[in-house]
Amino acid sequence: MLSSKRNPNIDFAKGALIILVVAGHLLPGTIEGSFARFLIYFFHMPVFFAICGYLIPRSKLASTTPKELVAYYVPRVVIPWFLAVLIYYTLVNAPLFEEVSPETFAGAFICPYLHLWFIIAFVTFIAMTKAFIFIGSSIASIEDCSRNLMFKEGRSSARCAQFKRRRLRLLWIFLLTVATLISVSFLIYNQNTYATGEYTDAEYTVMHDFHFFYYIYFVFGMFLREYTPRFKPLMRKALYVVTTVLAAAIPFSYAFGGSPAGLALKYAFNLCLITCMIHAFENRSLPRNRFLENIGRNSLAYYLYLQAGKTITVHFFTYADNPVAYWCTAILLTFGIYLLIGALGKIPAVSRLFFGILPRRSRSKKSTGTSLEIRPYRVSPMEIPHPYGQSVRRRLSYDKSVV
Repeated sequence: MLSSKRNPNIDFAKGALIILVVAGHLLPGTIEGSFARFLIYFFHMPVFFAICGYLIPRSKLASTTPKELVAYYVPRVVIPWFLAVLIYYTLVNAPLFEEVSPETFAGAFICPYLHLWFIIAFVTFIAMTKAFIFIGSSIASIEDCSRNLMFKEGRSSARCAQFKRRRLRLLWIFLLTVATLISVSFLIYNQNTYATGEYTDAEYTVMHDFHFFYYIYFVFGMFLREYTPRFKPLMRKALYVVTTVLAAAIPFSYAFGGSPAGLALKYAFNLCLITCMIHAFENRSLPRNRFLENIGRNSLAYYLYLQAGKTITVHFFTYADNPVAYWCTAILLTFGIYLLIGALGKIPAVSRLFFGILPRRSRSKKSTGTSLEIRPYRVSPMEIPHPYGQSVRRRLSYDKSVV
């Protein structure tokens, strides 16, 4: 469902975010006790979900059937995630193999190891957005109203396109409102549940797996793809100033913890940062870095196994009295595993099964076949003689806007 033309700025951003995820998991201390970890976790996952939403066009998601979604994402995402869960389960339980049981095996998929919750949340967000688009489209009745205006009421196609754009804006208002309500409600529920410390296994699984408070970023990224921000220089500078001011206030959010003001600051900063980032994507104004772009191109593979080095260090080495040796070993193993992923990615069977990288279909024409590419046919106004030529030209120019 992604575009065939890659934007290196997007790969650069994904690669940088994965490095931040690795750093966030390797840094010592807790999020509340380490400002470095707090700063990374303040924005890296919201931006990651926004990029995921940005890469999925709403129109294509709306026109894709559930069966096609399953056929697309199962080999590219679900199967590599399933194998990664098996590998982490083996690494964690290898030293204590006597503790392996059907319950722990099933629990590895119900409540997966550390960072692997992201894949569950990502697939869930896609399914939720697909359902909400269907509901919102039914409410707005975009296609039906446009068809009625064009054919039943005899309106011009330009008026029809205007009506359709208005209905599309209503759909986006519906999607953004629902996403905001879900994110804020789940965030309040999550804060209250963790504050009391009283929750059931089912509640913990929902909080661990889905992270619905990130859903607004996913929908917002999809929204910015359709309504790409085109700022005038003054507006662009104002947005950068606001983002910088909010970034300067992050230490106050760290000091006040999970207060409502701190949570509001987090949402406001991330939405402004995402808008600036999407604007940079469209203008391709981010720097180029071959290392980060390579990680971004194979982001799923590197993300799935970013914790492998630390997991091996924790469960196979004993550095209780030497934290320096522990962190050095974890960093070296992580770097070595990333090199191994790069090497194994060149093997088609391994890259397809473990990393979800499917070979591209050949676009060469067969000797006896024909091209199946369909292009919209536009008639030039000068090709149709008409006594009222000017009105025909004007009407056909409107037709072009809705083809």
